[in-house]
Formats: sequence, C-alpha cells, structure tokens
Amino acid sequence: MEQSCKECLMRPDAADESAPPVPTLNNSRRARFVWLTVAAACLVAAALLVANIARPLAGPVRFFGDAPRSGGMQRKVQLPAIFSSGPTLFCWCIMRADSYEHDILEAQRGQMVGIFECDGQMVFSDSFVTLGGDFDAESIGSLSSPFGGQNAGDNKTKSWVNTDNFFRAWERLRSSNSFEGYDFVVKVDPDTVFIPQALRHYIAQHGIPADASLYFDNCPGVWNGFYGSIEVISKDAFGVFVQNIDQCKQTLQWQSWGEDLFAQKCMNSLGIMKQEAYDLAKDGNCHGHGMAPACSPGMAAYHPFKSVVEWQDCRGRATNTFATAGTNMQATAGWQ
Repeated sequence: MEQSCKECLMRPDAADESAPPVPTLNNSRRARFVWLTVAAACLVAAALLVANIARPLAGPVRFFGDAPRSGGMQRKVQLPAIFSSGPTLFCWCIMRADSYEHDILEAQRGQMVGIFECDGQMVFSDSFVTLGGDFDAESIGSLSSPFGGQNAGDNKTKSWVNTDNFFRAWERLRSSNSFEGYDFVVKVDPDTVFIPQALRHYIAQHGIPADASLYFDNCPGVWNGFYGSIEVISKDAFGVFVQNIDQCKQTLQWQSWGEDLFAQKCMNSLGIMKQEAYDLAKDGNCHGHGMAPACSPGMAAYHPFKSVVEWQDCRGRATNTFATAGTNMQATAGWQ
C-alpha cells in the first residue's frame, strides 16, 4: 500500500499499526537513506503542485499608477499625462485682430500651446489674419457690439454684450460641422490660459462619457454659472444647441446678454443637462472684478491675462515650468 507524503513524514508514535516499522536511530544507514529520499520526493512534489497552480498568475501583479513592488516597498509613480488618448477636444475662440488678443494667439500658435494643443481648432476674427505657419483666422466681420457694452437695459451683464458677434461664429461652426468627430467642444477667450491636458484628465477622472449631452457650469454661487472664459460642451449638446439657435433667438430676451448667458439659457430651454464643474477653472470674473487669479497647478483654465508676458508666466506656473520673465513665448521651448 502506497503512503501519502503526509504519512511519510508522520512521527513514529502517530503511525497506525498497519504501517511498516518506522526506522529509528538504531537502524541501518539504509533506513536513514530511505527516510531522506522519501522526504525529498515529497518536497519536490509539493513544489511542482504550487508551480502548476500559480502558472496562470505568472508575472508581476501591478496596479495602475503603481511601480512594481521591490524589497517589500510600494512606490507610487506619476500617472502619464492624458493627451490625444483621452477625450478629444475641438477648441475655438474669437479674437480682435488689432489687439493684444492677436498677440497672445500668435504666440500660442508659435509654441503650439493653448487651443493649439487640442485635437482640432478654429479661430474667428474681424479680419483675415495669419497666426503663423499655415494657420489662418477666419473672418466673420466686425466684432463691435451694437448694444453698447456692460450697461444695456435692465438686464445688465458683467460681460460685454457680444451675443450678436457669436451668432456668426456659431453659424459658421454649424454649417461647416467642424466639431464633428470630436468628443467635446471648447470655446475659450483669447486671454484665458488654457491647459487642454488638464481638461482631458478632468473629464476622464470624473467619468463623463463622450456621448453625454451636457455643458459644464464653472462659476458657483450664481444663478447662471456658465462663464465665457472657458465653455465646455459635449459634442451632442453642442450639435443640438447650434441647430436650435434661431428658435432660442425667437423665444429668449437675449438682446442685453453676453454670449455665455445666451448659450446657457438656450441650452437649458432645450433640455441639455448642466454638469457642475466648479473646480475646473480659476476665473477673476467669477465673484470678482476681472483680477487675475493665482496660477497654481491643477486647473484647466485661468482668466484673465491680457498680455503675452502675463499669459506666458501664468502657463509656466500652472504647468510647473517657468519661463524667464519678459522672454518671448516663442523662445521658451522648455514649456512643453
């Protein structure tokens, strides 16, 4: 009768009477040899059994963001930045050609930062302007407001009453379908320091699906918090919005509103969902009077910065890569 490994290694006083006599220290060398051989065979069998069970799990088990364990310690590594592998962004803005806005956008284009880090982009202007390389701004005519600025009628707005200008840009986007094929549509002001990588990470981190129909409300504690420094709208929601602008123009009293208020009121009337995103941007116009905020890292947008040097310095601080003060943006390749 064959013995199991467990039986082979039983103490002499634990063996049953039917088992063969257990060798003792007074036995011959042959008995001791048998003991050692059987014990070794059992150990080898046990090792083979463990190896076969563990084979499907071969290779190190790692968690996303963790380095391989070594010496009993676990080291956290920095997650890779989310670029085009994350949600795709179509970014656009309107600029005045004869102003600091042109200087800032031209510098952005030279360094391929800001909206030029997005997956697709368009720039509208009051005249034909080349921003560098083969990128041209598209003219939509005069950008002066026919309603006279900040104090129009009883429904005053904290921003310029510029909705009529944006009707032309929205119509151009609708007719060209330029935003199709991207997950989110992002409008930014020229004086907004915009970090597309941070926005992609924000969207992914909050689990916001690309096929959602929503916009990001970015200024807390106000009735209408869709502020124009950065306007993030999902592709489906933006498509519904631009297809129904004429309807909103007929039903809303928009004549004394800024474009951001019109867009939010219109989207609300169309049943588009509001997504609270109050940790998305630092905007000096949100509960403030246009003062530039601190550019500590972690946000997707910072506003307002109305010169190339100020814009450059803020982006450097926000991305932890400082450029030399007063240096032209095009000479600071270390930004990226």
